[in-house]
Amino acid sequence: MKSLTFTGINLQSITRTILKNVTKKITVVSILVLIAVAVDLFFALSLLTGNSSSSIEMGIYFLLGLIPLFILVALDRILLKKYGNQKVNIVQFSLLILILFLWFMGEIQ
Repeated sequence: MKSLTFTGINLQSITRTILKNVTKKITVVSILVLIAVAVDLFFALSLLTGNSSSSIEMGIYFLLGLIPLFILVALDRILLKKYGNQKVNIVQFSLLILILFLWFMGEIQ
């Protein structure tokens, strides 16, 4: 199979290296942000193709909602590099459980 090249750079090996490094360091936040980005982009693009100006404005607001997600990913990657995968995952999973517990307690009242 012939490898894809772009100005002398082997794109397949770069893609393989990136995917290998990303899958080694998956955290709870990275999974949740990936899901949130996919849902956000779906709704933003469907609203941006609407006919009314209010739906287009709402689509832009959805796109602006991506900024905090990218900040969260950057913070996650910094903490991951500093403390390691296992410690970061334990803290993030604990925070997720706490948030879910508080949400359920709010629903009960």
